[in-house]
Amino acid sequence: MAPLKYDFERVKVDVLDQVATVFLQWPDGLKKKTKKFHRELPEALALLRNDDEIRVVILRGPGDRYFLSPMAGTEDGAGALDSGDAENRVLTPDNILRGMSENRQVYEAILGMPKPVIAMVNGDALGIGASLAMACDIIIAVDDAHITDCHIANHYWASQADVHSGAVPGDGGCVFWPIDMSIHLAKEYLFTGRPVTARELAERHVINKAVPREELQAAVEEMVDLLLQRPAWALAWTKQVLNKQLKNHLELTLDASSAFQVITARLRQDGERTKGITQL
Repeated sequence: MAPLKYDFERVKVDVLDQVATVFLQWPDGLKKKTKKFHRELPEALALLRNDDEIRVVILRGPGDRYFLSPMAGTEDGAGALDSGDAENRVLTPDNILRGMSENRQVYEAILGMPKPVIAMVNGDALGIGASLAMACDIIIAVDDAHITDCHIANHYWASQADVHSGAVPGDGGCVFWPIDMSIHLAKEYLFTGRPVTARELAERHVINKAVPREELQAAVEEMVDLLLQRPAWALAWTKQVLNKQLKNHLELTLDASSAFQVITARLRQDGERTKGITQL
């Protein structure tokens, strides 16, 4: 069978034998042109789902700097938040509804994929990038890469201390972190938004493995080889059973957290972020 041809702007797909590698937000890993990315990623995953020659899917970022990040700006990565295409930045009902729907489609495409999906976290996975990694079946990361939901405290990454800071984690953080760790640890990470490295998450058994950068490719290939030795249908049905809890939690949580993210974004725009609860 000849390799499938994939023609996307913000997603690049390489197929080698039975393994497909999807490069997120090609070519820089930054979450720009949001509308195209959210449309193209589920489309690419649907093609891979329906290709019987593909047994394993790998998600990774281009280059060595980002797996996926909403941060753009200075050369050291400490720039201001880029919220995507200009037309997506206005909080209109259409944009809000579309954004909520697009996030759901991305996660449902990964959770519903009957083939193992490996997050090859080659660089920082911030905000929705962290959630996307957590949605995958296996997570293998560079040990010093940050896997952090930065919605509530973007000042760790932004050049101005209070720019775009203080939003509810609405694009997946409230879904995946409480599933992947204890509820108390999830609250600590989401409440503080402090930078968390893959090394720390591996030590807490939240992700599968954190390795030095020079060992990342070999670690992923080792996992791929193991998965290819297993029966495809057994893997598919095992994943289906294990993901029932994740799918239920996605249904329970995502819409509410997305709505509250929009509300806190509006309060932030209106200068309300420093007021107490009873003052709002």
